[in-house]
Amino acid sequence: MKFAFGLKMDTSTIKMKKSPLIVLGMLCIAFFFNSCYYDSKEELFGTTACDTVDVTYATTILPILETSCLECHSEANAGVLGGSQILEGYDFLMDYVVAGDANASSFYNSVAWVSGYVEMPQGSDQLSDCKIAKIRAWINAGALNN
Repeated sequence: MKFAFGLKMDTSTIKMKKSPLIVLGMLCIAFFFNSCYYDSKEELFGTTACDTVDVTYATTILPILETSCLECHSEANAGVLGGSQILEGYDFLMDYVVAGDANASSFYNSVAWVSGYVEMPQGSDQLSDCKIAKIRAWINAGALNN
């Protein structure tokens, strides 16, 4: 770089002095934006509680069966897809439920993926923790046909 009166200055020293300042400035900005983030998953999406208080066969268990079990375990399909185990209808389901004792119920143990039981639904994801908790609550409350 030339100045008045023919003086020359080495521009490499200017670049070297500016470079650390730019990097430091960028780090400060990045730190500032990261440190201002206070949202948690619960704040963003809310918590979803699982209500297991008013669990009934008709309003809770039957919809779970219809969406997750009856494709294979209906009367029409059980012989081909469901190992001849029919879960369609309260009376058929009760063949796999010990009222008042979810831990002794093969239906519960299968959907809860308890070791030693066939994991249901087969070839699909496990039911949500909430659905499993509702099935458990219904069975432990006596597995009523309500």
